[in-house]
Amino acid sequence: MATFTRKAIMQTFLHILKNKPLDRITVKDICEQCEINRNTFYYYFKDIYDVLEDIFEDEVRLVMDEAKEGVTFHDAYARAAALILNNSEAIKHIYASENGRVLRTYLDAV
Repeated sequence: MATFTRKAIMQTFLHILKNKPLDRITVKDICEQCEINRNTFYYYFKDIYDVLEDIFEDEVRLVMDEAKEGVTFHDAYARAAALILNNSEAIKHIYASENGRVLRTYLDAV
């Protein structure tokens, strides 16, 4: 159940991010859409930027796991590019935010 709730928060955050700039998303927005209370949010994350960092960390972990399985550089690059293209509005909102560093850190890691 804990993993489900954490993933639900992250997915809800990404959904909101596609339509709203990062700097304007609130914990309240996530809690209302996810139908959880604030205490549940703060059990998993300390703030909005913590959610964003965890999303990128999970993606980096997936890329690294795939690399261990012998996935070619081309395939890994294509996966990263697809992630960016499929979430282009969210990426634009992250890049334009005051905390765009998280995106640059992710891209450097990948």
